[in-house]
Amino acid sequence: MQVLGTVLIWARCANATKVDYCFDRSEPFRYFDEAFQEVKSEFVQPPEELRPDLAHVLFLNAIDGHPLIRPWRRLLRWSFGWYTTALLRVPDPENQTESEWMMVVNGEHAEFELLATRPLLLSE
Repeated sequence: MQVLGTVLIWARCANATKVDYCFDRSEPFRYFDEAFQEVKSEFVQPPEELRPDLAHVLFLNAIDGHPLIRPWRRLLRWSFGWYTTALLRVPDPENQTESEWMMVVNGEHAEFELLATRPLLLSE
C-alpha cells in the first residue's frame, strides 16, 4: 500500500484528480486534472519489467488486504470476474492532509479518482 499511496500523494501534489494506469503504454501512469487535461507528476514511472505485475500485485493487494485473507477474497472475486473497486484513504503527513480515492481495477487497467481531500487529524 505504501507504493500506491506514494503514487496518489504525488498525483494530488500535481493537482491531478484522476490517475489512469495501463501497463502497456510507454508511461503507464497518466495524471489528469478536473478538466481532464493531462498534468505531469514528479513520480517516476515503474521499470518496464515490473509493469505487467502491478495490477495483480500492487492494486489487488491493496484491495484484498491482509495476506492471510487474500486467497479467500481473490477466490470470491475471480468467481465473479475481474472488475473490482476499493475506496482508499491516503494520509500525507508532510502536507497534513488525507485524500480519499476511488480505485477501479479491470484486468490490467486501473483508474483512480480523487473524491475528497481533508486535513489530517494527527493523534497526540
